[in-house]
Amino acid sequence: MQKNGSKIYFYLAIAISLCVIIQMFLAGAGLFNDASYWKGHTLFVHIFQYLYIILFLIALIAKMGKMLTLSPLALFVLCNIQYFTAYGFWPALHVVIPLAIFAWSLYLILKSFEVIRKIKS
Repeated sequence: MQKNGSKIYFYLAIAISLCVIIQMFLAGAGLFNDASYWKGHTLFVHIFQYLYIILFLIALIAKMGKMLTLSPLALFVLCNIQYFTAYGFWPALHVVIPLAIFAWSLYLILKSFEVIRKIKS
């Protein structure tokens, strides 16, 4: 199960990173191009924020280690903090937090790839 779980985790971490990029694109497009993109920005997060919980469950089942298991929960919390920063509570953080989420997601991709490589050898 660890082999398959690690691969699923790896690909889901890539998907999450792509979702963060799309989310930042929608925000930028809504701000600088056309305000109609705001609707996509506000709705899209509701689709992908729960991928962190799925990532956590996969890591738990595949026994992928403490860091790879708990990181998705921390990312889920950061994602939910975004709701408070968007409406008047330190709005500058609303721009910075996604960068941290993206960087942490890249870290999860690299670490899960290391797990896959260890299993193969």
